[in-house]
Amino acid sequence: MTIVARALITGGIIALMVLSAPYANAGTSPEEVKKFEDFKEGANNGDAKALYGLGFCYFYGVGVTADKVTSVSWWSKAASQGHPAAQCNLGYCYENGEGVQVDYVKAVGWFRKSAEQGYFLGQYNLGQSFYNGKGVVKDLAEAVAWYRKAAEQGYSQAQLKIGNSYISGEGLEKDFVKATQWYHKASAQGLVDAQYNLGQCYRQGKGVTQSHSQAFIYYLMAADKGHHKAQTMIGNYYAEGVGIRRDKKSAYAYYSLAGTTDHVAVSNLNILKQSMTEKEISDAQVMAFELKGKIEAYMASIKAGN
Repeated sequence: MTIVARALITGGIIALMVLSAPYANAGTSPEEVKKFEDFKEGANNGDAKALYGLGFCYFYGVGVTADKVTSVSWWSKAASQGHPAAQCNLGYCYENGEGVQVDYVKAVGWFRKSAEQGYFLGQYNLGQSFYNGKGVVKDLAEAVAWYRKAAEQGYSQAQLKIGNSYISGEGLEKDFVKATQWYHKASAQGLVDAQYNLGQCYRQGKGVTQSHSQAFIYYLMAADKGHHKAQTMIGNYYAEGVGIRRDKKSAYAYYSLAGTTDHVAVSNLNILKQSMTEKEISDAQVMAFELKGKIEAYMASIKAGN
């Protein structure tokens, strides 16, 4: 099964559908048109799932020309029947001005309806609204309460938020041990930021016994998925040989990857180059090119929903 599309936006996250491989890329192939027609038939009979599915097709252009306004109309019909994912998506649309005018209060109203039915994305988005103070008075404790509901259902982004809250003390009392426990849950699902944060915890000994070898493992997980700060940290470990064998070529490669966005990596790379031969630099550049290719392939697979 392949998720057709993903939409992670600052603030809310839109609920998605899972369709079989032929629908993996939104468009108007015969298979997608058939799926659209099936949803349309069910929607005309008032079926909530079909109403939601038809709204999804219009939102992403699956089997029909994309039309956000029409998508909102169908999701509204499904939401009025209590469909939690449709309610969540209406909240997203009002929050981001997709097919409707931005209205944070209405967004919160729909997120709450979805959340109160136990829908994890509705819970997470409601938590985001309280965290950011959009459509409601900012309330970090209330944000954490809704994040926790989504996190306990296994949603990795919410698990990350709970971990961050235990680190910062926002909305609850600081507890580094509990923070790392939530980071581990999110990391096990492949969430890059959680893996980087675990690297930080192991390096600093926050909530866990300090271990540079463990820190390296989690930094590497994140670095090889394109996390620039993690790439800088891996560069540091290879350059300094802390907990691992010193490797200037690998340090150069990871600093190079991070250097586009991290000035620390650029500075460290310039210092490192002074101690390297032309052959070592040439080999390291090849290594960086190969790593970049692997990361780009990984990102492409994520975008495709694999």
